[in-house]
Amino acid sequence: MRFRKALIVAAALAAMSVGSTHAADSGGGADAKEVRQFTFDLGDSPVPFAYSAGDALSVRPVNAPALVEEWLALTAVDAQAPVDVPGAGRIPYGEALRSHLDITRITPDLLRFLARRTESRHLLNLLRPDNKGELARWCWGRQAADTLAEHPVRAHAQEWIDVLKRLQ
Repeated sequence: MRFRKALIVAAALAAMSVGSTHAADSGGGADAKEVRQFTFDLGDSPVPFAYSAGDALSVRPVNAPALVEEWLALTAVDAQAPVDVPGAGRIPYGEALRSHLDITRITPDLLRFLARRTESRHLLNLLRPDNKGELARWCWGRQAADTLAEHPVRAHAQEWIDVLKRLQ
């Protein structure tokens, strides 16, 4: 594989985006995708960068370091605690939070986990199938860390891994 591992990522991060255009839509329906073309100027990159036809660039999301630190503080779990992450293997909890798990989105699984652990009638009420509108209003402007701060729970690192969704 001709993908140049972390060098391409480092070069892309150091590059200045010089353009973004809407290239195409792939029709309608549930599987519709929007395609955008981004242009980067890599001429002044501190990392040598060579591109050949057929090379690929992967853009992968990560959580902000401040958010990871906040989550670690709220969960009171050591960042070095080993956890098993599907597709990543056994890695430190902090790395799992930074690169593999979505710690921004409030999911039904997270709310159920917090509701069970805190016995919160409010969270249980929000999770009722007939209460989707109220749940949406309550979630608006909140992130998972906000919910955890409002409903503190102590759990082992692996329990958090098992309840959080993959970062997409």
